[in-house]
Amino acid sequence: MLTPTRSGAMNRAPTCVDCERAPLGEVVRTFKAVVTREARQAGHTRFGWQRGYYGHIIEDPETFHAIRWYIEENPERWQQDSENPDGKPDLRERVFLERIRSRLV
Repeated sequence: MLTPTRSGAMNRAPTCVDCERAPLGEVVRTFKAVVTREARQAGHTRFGWQRGYYGHIIEDPETFHAIRWYIEENPERWQQDSENPDGKPDLRERVFLERIRSRLV
């Protein structure tokens, strides 16, 4: 179980007492907290996460490779992302994301 520390910033990462039994939600929350703190300390004051996360069971190699490609290429597509406040959304990005999402359903 992950146990939150009582001192410091609200986004301080919990300490791991028994990591092998930690629910996925706690692992993700801890990861986000640590990365957020490090990013802000490095001067990225506007850093933030999208709310929540999407979990998916990968059942075949084709889906695995599609998701892996999406993750690896995602930073390159940030300028065209509709959620980037400074970006320029691109119709090709929307079509691509719809194709990936259809494979995950």
